[in-house]
Amino acid sequence: MTQAIQVPPSLSKSKPLRGCALCREDLLQLYRLLQTLLDEAGDLEISDYQAREGQTEVQLKETKNLVKNMFKVFVRIETEKGAITSQASEDVFTRPDMPVNVSRIEFDGGFIFRDRVKQNPRNQVYVLLDFRNIISPTISVQSAQATPNDSQFLVSGEDANWVRAAHSKLEEYFENKIRKGMWIHSAGTYDLFLMTIGIIFVAWVLNFFVPHIDNLFVGLSKIYSYASYIFIFLAALRFFMFMFDYARVMWPIMELKGANPVAVGHRWIWAMILVTVIGGIIKDLLF
Repeated sequence: MTQAIQVPPSLSKSKPLRGCALCREDLLQLYRLLQTLLDEAGDLEISDYQAREGQTEVQLKETKNLVKNMFKVFVRIETEKGAITSQASEDVFTRPDMPVNVSRIEFDGGFIFRDRVKQNPRNQVYVLLDFRNIISPTISVQSAQATPNDSQFLVSGEDANWVRAAHSKLEEYFENKIRKGMWIHSAGTYDLFLMTIGIIFVAWVLNFFVPHIDNLFVGLSKIYSYASYIFIFLAALRFFMFMFDYARVMWPIMELKGANPVAVGHRWIWAMILVTVIGGIIKDLLF
């Protein structure tokens, strides 16, 4: 096969992704955007191909077409259970049996070229969408820690103009998908909430239960009352942590809309619990 001399990429630009909510149509648009970028990368790859001695123009053209056809977006979809679906076509996002409970989706613009030529193309693009949340089997995180997420896109190549243009187009695409409120996944957010809202919540719970505990153990050793106070205190803290983590699960860093049909119901439950607690606190503070 006629090939240009391989030159190591001179420029690489990447960006982490956080706070995007995507649907199937968004994934399809992303695939088509990436394929457009790869079509340009393919043209750059073969731009200086020249016929070898004894090779006809027809054979050179066939070689160029063969190389260009290697610049296809390779999609790899992984589910929470570890099942993997791979395909170099946009059909994976339109067929009715698209995998559910998706944990990761990779768009690899250099996979087919690397697989056949055994080296990197001159210019390539890679996108990883990490849809895992804090209850995923592969994630272990404390409430006070930042929620880990590997989502990112990477553009690299020897043609600086192509790399910058591709990076700019991907950046623009994802900026239109970003939603607010992702600060809940930042490190230290739980500690801040605990030292402000959490203190008020725990005090409100104790204010409700302490009189009942005193009446329950009247005439008995104070140890029973003190033990009950501690239990209620720890239970209130645990419930506060549960509500915080519950919010992180219901509003993940990266969301594939429609993948979890019960998510909307869970969000309503969380919101109703929150409104009930806030209403109770305001009532006891003002009346």
